[in-house]
Amino acid sequence: MTVWHIHWQAAIGRDFLAGPDLHLRIRQRLFSAHRRPGAVLLTFNILPTEIHLLSSLSAECSPRTLARSIGHVLGRWMREAQAQQNPVLARPYRVHELLPTTDLQHEVCMLAWRPIRLGLCKTPSHDPRSPLRIALGMTPAEGFDARPLLRCFGATVADSRASLRKRLRQRPSDAMWRLWELTRGLLRAESSLGPHSAVSRTVDGAAASLVAAAGPGGIRAALLLLEIWVAHRLDAAGTLRLDLRRNSLSARGRAIVACLATGYRLCPAAAVARHFGFAKATLSEQMSAARRRPDDRALVATHVEQVLADLTVLQGRRPTVHHRTKQ
Repeated sequence: MTVWHIHWQAAIGRDFLAGPDLHLRIRQRLFSAHRRPGAVLLTFNILPTEIHLLSSLSAECSPRTLARSIGHVLGRWMREAQAQQNPVLARPYRVHELLPTTDLQHEVCMLAWRPIRLGLCKTPSHDPRSPLRIALGMTPAEGFDARPLLRCFGATVADSRASLRKRLRQRPSDAMWRLWELTRGLLRAESSLGPHSAVSRTVDGAAASLVAAAGPGGIRAALLLLEIWVAHRLDAAGTLRLDLRRNSLSARGRAIVACLATGYRLCPAAAVARHFGFAKATLSEQMSAARRRPDDRALVATHVEQVLADLTVLQGRRPTVHHRTKQ
């Protein structure tokens, strides 16, 4: 069995809680969609602008088929509740595969804290619609079987509830939320490195880790993180500036930054060239040279988590990046 996080985001002006009974109808639809062999509903969240569910599915059950079966009636019910011409959803459903145990427990806790993140209540157990209250024995089951969820946290009900409460006491940090929202498609990375006006785009994997660590500055701030790391790897004294024009070591550093940025799928080489104020053709030549040097290839192959760990040591805290003033 594989656990999937499936979620929908409402379009502007739409509300999944519109009408007196829409929430209950959606809830029942989530239950009925899982009444098939090989499908288990672990938990869910029905919020004004988001719907989340964690489903444990066998190989024969496609998460996309499940999502479509729910989304089809969801769109119809939303149009009945709100007679508007605009779309129901901000974008199609999203599906995210979870790793066993630790990743699953983390996802459960993030969903439990999601109403607080959106300003809907003060603590996870205060959300009256959350199945968390059922899992903790605070409200009647009302059709939801909390046993599969509790088994993710312990062997017995008492142990599971104690473990769940312990995990829920750890409030997610802003950096954790940025990473979670970026990788789930709920947040897009801002970029002012395009040829025209500022844009935003979806990032995941290594790129999402960088953008989350960089703070609210988006892709430009993430590039500045890579600048800091590369400059210290090439010059332990920490005095190297990668924006210097007539400096071969700076040119080498810019090429490594560009190779890392493209390898992590943070942004294309053209965006890195604009970031540094150089022509893309020049940077591309320097990138090719960097890929031929064994030392530079080793730097380019560094895992993003190692980069972030090094930066934490260098700065003595989680990196906070500010925009560099152009000269």
